[in-house]
Amino acid sequence: MKIYEVLYAEDVPHYGTAQIEAENDAEAIAKAKAIDDENICAITVDAEHDNAVCKRIVYIQDSGGREIGCDLPLDNYTLVHGEDKRRLGESAPQLADTLAQAIAALERIAEITHYENGEPVTALESREIEAIYADAAGQLEDFKSILKNARGQS
Repeated sequence: MKIYEVLYAEDVPHYGTAQIEAENDAEAIAKAKAIDDENICAITVDAEHDNAVCKRIVYIQDSGGREIGCDLPLDNYTLVHGEDKRRLGESAPQLADTLAQAIAALERIAEITHYENGEPVTALESREIEAIYADAAGQLEDFKSILKNARGQS
């Protein structure tokens, strides 16, 4: 029987309250967000061990130190690091909806541009061209806008 070392991890939320003075709501939010790491660590001292998240296996190594697994989730929570990844994650439902609409538009375009036997169309009527253009142009603008937002370029 082999021996393996497993490093487990979980993130335990810590809570703490503080009072700030401010002239208005916007200033209160700005002051609250301006806290530095040292001060937040001094405030958030009440651990809630029963509410741990991101339970995971950091690594599993065999007795020779060879890693056989890493970053294996043990619950349905994930860590997201970085503003770009957070924005992309928040935009995912809208991106998925728009992708579904684009797929439907492409299916309509494919239907217009092929005969029943699957052979390509060699000539289109003007109304068919207009329908293809409307589907493609409408979806293109939606995608551009949502993608810009997801990338933080809006």
